[in-house]
Amino acid sequence: MQISRQQLTQAVAQGIVSEEQAQRLVQFISEELDAKALPDKSVTFDFTHVLYYLGDCWLLVL
Repeated sequence: MQISRQQLTQAVAQGIVSEEQAQRLVQFISEELDAKALPDKSVTFDFTHVLYYLGDCWLLVL
C-alpha cells in the first residue's frame, strides 16, 4: 500500500490524524527508506569465499 503526502494532508483535514502525527509518520517512513538504501556494512565470509581463496591458492601452487 502506498500513501501519498496529499492523502495524509486530506486525512489531517478530515481530522483522522493530527498534523503532528502526519509529520511524524512522514519522518518515520523517510528514515526507514534511508536505512534500507544504505548498504549493510557488516562483512561476511562464507563457504563460497573459502572455496574461492582455496582455488586461488591451488593455482599458485601449480
